[in-house]
Amino acid sequence: LGAAELTDVVALRRKILVAPHETLAETIEDLAVMNRETGHIDAAEPLAREAHAMYAALYGEDHAATMHAMGTLAAVLGTSRRWEESVAAYGALVERCERIPFQHDNPDCGTYYHFLASYLRQIDHFEAALTANAQSIAWRRRLLGDAHVQVGRALGSRGLILHDMGRYHEALPLLAEGE
Repeated sequence: LGAAELTDVVALRRKILVAPHETLAETIEDLAVMNRETGHIDAAEPLAREAHAMYAALYGEDHAATMHAMGTLAAVLGTSRRWEESVAAYGALVERCERIPFQHDNPDCGTYYHFLASYLRQIDHFEAALTANAQSIAWRRRLLGDAHVQVGRALGSRGLILHDMGRYHEALPLLAEGE
């Protein structure tokens, strides 16, 4: 579906489904993602917040769907260059990943650590970025294996952080092998 069609689907589902509803939350989140990816950040943020609130009402903050919607909101905040807000949201997500036993097998946790590291890098918190990046690599290796493309991306990100820190000899091999 394109943006116009997905907007129509959301409008129709708002008429026929009683919120909070999982299908409605999912469709709203999809529209938020589409708006973010097409540069319509002002439209994406309220949708991401609504989807997150709906999932939280349905399942609580510690549910994987609620966490995913919070990750969508964190991505919107990061895309709009509100890095400190994005860092706070990703920080809350990785705290849940570590605290909640059933999240230990959630592959999204590696992604949350990855973007936490990325936005920490944007605000020049390089040591914290390295720590978050190490966690991203560990989660991704454990759940996806060493050869997975997401491990390569995390290694490439580590190279960028090290480069920004002036640690060029450490950065170069990672940048050469990471994606």
